[in-house]
Amino acid sequence: MGSSEAAGYVNEDGNITGWLNELAFAPIDYNPSAPADEWSGDIGCGVQYLTSRPCSGLRLPLGSRSTNRSPCR
Repeated sequence: MGSSEAAGYVNEDGNITGWLNELAFAPIDYNPSAPADEWSGDIGCGVQYLTSRPCSGLRLPLGSRSTNRSPCR
């Protein structure tokens, strides 16, 4: 699915409806020193916190020596 995030609705049976919204650039951190997105330049975007990107950033500081390119392994 990529390094983004989406949101949508489910019906009364718990099934996803046909309407999903892209939320990668939705602001969630309003701190002026929040990280900037390298593509849009916007700060505090959801993509910086709620996707595989933050997991990838923690991989090496947590001691992973994996050469697998998957961000969360």
